[in-house]
Amino acid sequence: MDNLRRAGSWWWVKDRGADPEARPRGTSGAPPDVTRPRGRPGPPSAGAPGRTRTQRTKTLLAVVIPVALAAGLIVALAPDSDDDAAPVVSSTTTTTLRGPTPEGEAWQTRIDDAFDPLADRLPEFVEGSVKWVAGEKPTDAFSADLQRILPELVRARDAVAAVPALEEAPTARDLYRDAAALYVEVARIYLVAVEPDADPLKAQLDLAARRLRTLADRVYDRARALIDPSSQQDLDSEDVEIRRPPEVPDWVAEGLAAGSPLTGAPPPAAETPPQREDVRPEEPVKKWLDRVRDEDIATPRELARRIDGGDEGELASVASDYYSAAMRLRDAPDPAGGRERGALLGLSLLVHSEAARLGQAAATLPDGAPRARLQSVARRVTLVAEDTLEPDVRGQASGLDPGLLTEPGP
Repeated sequence: MDNLRRAGSWWWVKDRGADPEARPRGTSGAPPDVTRPRGRPGPPSAGAPGRTRTQRTKTLLAVVIPVALAAGLIVALAPDSDDDAAPVVSSTTTTTLRGPTPEGEAWQTRIDDAFDPLADRLPEFVEGSVKWVAGEKPTDAFSADLQRILPELVRARDAVAAVPALEEAPTARDLYRDAAALYVEVARIYLVAVEPDADPLKAQLDLAARRLRTLADRVYDRARALIDPSSQQDLDSEDVEIRRPPEVPDWVAEGLAAGSPLTGAPPPAAETPPQREDVRPEEPVKKWLDRVRDEDIATPRELARRIDGGDEGELASVASDYYSAAMRLRDAPDPAGGRERGALLGLSLLVHSEAARLGQAAATLPDGAPRARLQSVARRVTLVAEDTLEPDVRGQASGLDPGLLTEPGP
């Protein structure tokens, strides 16, 4: 394991003979001496010549957000259906997947342009949060950065929501909008974390923000897959192997599970990060839906009510229930022909879990503005979770005002 290094929020494995202490440029780029696979350029520097702002945004959104910031990316240098059908096994990596249609490609360009403000600020935001947690950036400076960056994230969220849906994949816009909304809530979590009253929760709020950022990455990926299925296909190279993270993250394995004082100490993280399965089992859709409906989890209405109630114990239990259900379904077969459908359900359950965990964290704070603001974050995350949950399994609606997701302030 000497050649394995953690770099920001992704993993890379260096070839023999490379400098073992080399670090990546910035917070998410690959080490300078690592050959990148074809089609996966590193994020360019702000002043890189010959690159327009739009090109830089597309690189950041296509690489940094869904891949480089998702825990579990490994770069390894190689040495010299029908509902009544029986369960089947399919693979989205051994089958050639189609690229985007001309209409889809043009629409994706509009989405990329809408994400521009977020793509410009996200690397700086992530780097600042890492330095602040490590004690390398003063709280006042980080708080000022957040106040400056948040309006840009909100602008991207609103611009994405304003893009008309694409006829061939109408849900893609909604998923992109949900991902953008989650990035905004990540910044709002840190705006609570910098408050003196929240100091005992600093480590847990940082973990919550990192989990939510990872979920935003993965929801973004699911939207991208609807427009360009080939984006989920591994690249073939004799020199470099990309090992994608799983569609549905396991917080324990990835070292991001909640801990004290919100819950007991989690088990140790996996020695090596989990990776995406090449092949997953499938089962008839009806059987899958029955399995999902058999999960005894709170509806969005019950979740919203418990966040309002502020009972720490109840919220901790609900957060754990959502997470456990996501892990059980992650280990079960996907619906026939619906790997993306299964992945999105798992992500939705994890977003629900984060809403409950944020509500629990808010309940531990003393009465005051930070508590109220964190509780508002929990409500907005509930709305995003509800939006990503398909109607067939949603249950009672939360009853929360959707207008909460358009609020501009902290």
